[in-house]
Amino acid sequence: MRFLEEVFNSNLRLLLRGERPHQHIRHFRDKMVVYSHNDPLLCIIFPSSLKSVTSDWYYSLLPPSLHNFEEVTKAFLTQYASRQEAKKKSYYLLSLRQSEKLKSYISFFQRQLAKVFNCGEDVSALIFISGLLVSHSPYKHLLKHTVTRMSKILSRAQPYIQLEKAMKNSFNHTAKHSDVGEKSKSHMKPPLTPRSEPRET
Repeated sequence: MRFLEEVFNSNLRLLLRGERPHQHIRHFRDKMVVYSHNDPLLCIIFPSSLKSVTSDWYYSLLPPSLHNFEEVTKAFLTQYASRQEAKKKSYYLLSLRQSEKLKSYISFFQRQLAKVFNCGEDVSALIFISGLLVSHSPYKHLLKHTVTRMSKILSRAQPYIQLEKAMKNSFNHTAKHSDVGEKSKSHMKPPLTPRSEPRET
């Protein structure tokens, strides 16, 4: 029963925080994986994952209108279809260009890739490479070694990401010591100039 308490108190109530309906169903099924074959229990627990307007919608349904969790899922997805983000075509990725560090570009590219419908690894790899800065080493390396899969690109990118990190740390270290040196100089008192004795006439 403790598991069911965790489900009731879990962070499933995400629809009002921008979660998509399909994501909500997937999260719910993940939480209830132990009881995935217990259809009546899924129907009973599902309302606990809803909140506010979505909860009101569920309880407004007529009792005999839904007979199993598959029908509950279908009704839920139909009701909130407008919240589902339409998948984009792969050519959408062609507009992406690297304008920052490699690590940031990879993270951004992967977020955009998740919005694309059925984009294969070979296509995504080709588009990713085309968006890299041509003057940077990763672009030249990937072309030279003919890397055609996104998973390979991510693996080969790690040394360059580590190099970027090391260069950033080195720059910060140098800047810090330079700043300390400047402050030390500003606190140094100017040397005293000896007073000249008046000449005797």
